[in-house]
Amino acid sequence: TYSWSLTVAVGDQTCSRNGSVVVTAAASDYDFLLPAVVHAPGAAGSQWRTSVACLNLAEASARLDMTLVTDSGSVTRSVTMDGWTSVEWRDVVVDLFEISAAESTAGAVHVAADQEILVTSRTYNQATSGTFGQYLPALSDEYVIPAGDSGILMQLKSDSDFRTNVGFANVGAAACEVAVQLYDADGNEIGSVVRVTVPAGTWLQVNDVFGAAGAGSHSLAFAEVEVVTSGGAVWAYASVVDNHTGDATTIPVL
Repeated sequence: TYSWSLTVAVGDQTCSRNGSVVVTAAASDYDFLLPAVVHAPGAAGSQWRTSVACLNLAEASARLDMTLVTDSGSVTRSVTMDGWTSVEWRDVVVDLFEISAAESTAGAVHVAADQEILVTSRTYNQATSGTFGQYLPALSDEYVIPAGDSGILMQLKSDSDFRTNVGFANVGAAACEVAVQLYDADGNEIGSVVRVTVPAGTWLQVNDVFGAAGAGSHSLAFAEVEVVTSGGAVWAYASVVDNHTGDATTIPVL
């Protein structure tokens, strides 16, 4: 981001203006959005971390521009990978983006590469006994729910054993409204519709979606996710977390 200012003087009169110009990398065929990366505490004493791995499928070296986008701004790091090699950052917020380990940070990561690459991520609870965590894909256009369409999240739970969060990644160029309606196992609407607006190119998560909807406790439920905003493009998932172990399962939208 480059700031500019202009002052014009005629005689004893002056006029000043200022603003900024944002320069972004050119689009490539190898652009991805990692929907959720985190280094922060959660419910029931959990400590959430995200690892990210990249694999360069080309024989030539690859340049990756990786940008962490959070509510407080963005941080970009450039990485060069040799051909046919892989790299992993176990706690990507701290290890790659050099955010202080004492801070609580959550957001999305844009990955742009000049060669064919694969990208994966795993978000896990950093417990002393260890947890498996949950896989989250690197998103491109074919993953999304288009505007006016809807998707289904299955196997949702909210009881003494499990809690459910629902997250959204907006791969579009403008903010997008999403509506979520919960249903019990018999197909009856439960609670009220949860509506959120997801900023462009980033991620938003509704923690304890049953509580947000006022839906009560259910050992089995499902949800319909509708993309409301014209031109919107959003991917959704549920994170069903074991209250006893702090382990989480990703339920991708169908």
